[in-house]
Amino acid sequence: MRWPRANPDNPTGRVLHRWELRMLADAAIRYDAVVLADEIHADVVLAGAEHVPFVSLGPDVAARTVTFVSASKAFNLAGLHCALALAGNPDVADRIRALPVHRRGGPSTLGLVAAKADWTEGDEWLDAAIAHIGRQRQRLAELLADLPAIRWHPPEGTYLAWLDCRALQLPDPREPAGCFLENAKVALAEGCEFGAEGCGWARLSLATSGPCSPKPSPAWSGPWPPTRRSRNDVRTSTGALGPHVGIRGRLGTRQPGLSPGDSHARHPAGHPRHLGVGRHHR
Repeated sequence: MRWPRANPDNPTGRVLHRWELRMLADAAIRYDAVVLADEIHADVVLAGAEHVPFVSLGPDVAARTVTFVSASKAFNLAGLHCALALAGNPDVADRIRALPVHRRGGPSTLGLVAAKADWTEGDEWLDAAIAHIGRQRQRLAELLADLPAIRWHPPEGTYLAWLDCRALQLPDPREPAGCFLENAKVALAEGCEFGAEGCGWARLSLATSGPCSPKPSPAWSGPWPPTRRSRNDVRTSTGALGPHVGIRGRLGTRQPGLSPGDSHARHPAGHPRHLGVGRHHR
């Protein structure tokens, strides 16, 4: 049995706690499952959250885990084709190597060079980018305080906000992104693209420069006049959450006044970075 799991999660932005991962690990052991741990967003964890690598839960868990990592999300390198599959079991590693090249793919030369540069020399830039995404998250929270029909859970990781638009009075309640694009000129990803459970939701990218980010405007209300309310009466969604939107801006400019944090604190022992892979391998 193969069991895929993403942490941080796309599209919800959830970063799982250690106890949640432990429950998943216990279930994988009980059902003899191989866990496919998608940790491609692990470099983008926002203030207040901590990424716990699945393999750090113990040797018995690592032995049944294949971890997937890449610089592509944190450093916007998706088109360069460079990702890593790290198998904790030699037999599983041999099976991956035995796959035909056309099935397992391979990195490009430029992707290898870019990933090495980002993971060895990109800490300062990434710290600034994460701080900027955190400010974008706060800006979105202030905007949504005036749009009570849109419910959400602020993301703990990734640069994605998962918006519950089901309470809006829209012409097509299953596809709110089209209405936002037409009325507010903001490009979102339709929730239906992520499965039937995502219909009525939309995904917004926070990875934009300030001027490209949505501003409070009557156009946001579109056909659903929002009810104004106090900033002290803000509810967020506690239901099912569910990650990449069409607007991207510049995150490469160092934001003034930022003090980079200790990037090693985001990757505890056991993370692939400390197993000889990634930007913290010196």
